[in-house]
Amino acid sequence: MGNITAMLAKIKSAIARSQDFNGDKTSKNPAFVEYVAKNNVMETIKTKSPILKEMLDKGEIKIIGGYYNIHSSEVIFL
Repeated sequence: MGNITAMLAKIKSAIARSQDFNGDKTSKNPAFVEYVAKNNVMETIKTKSPILKEMLDKGEIKIIGGYYNIHSSEVIFL
């Protein structure tokens, strides 16, 4: 499916980690989509930089993610 396939591959693990969501687990459920997106934020931060992940695991740094809500135009810190 072109670009969508690549995008889905990037969030596949976040979808798998979001199975504890209570409710309809489909892309038609905005609450589930938001839940997956928020789970993906922290996973991406931790996996894209081995150095930051190591520092995080050692307790040397703390990382917080941000989620931009396109509907409200606000950034929600996780």
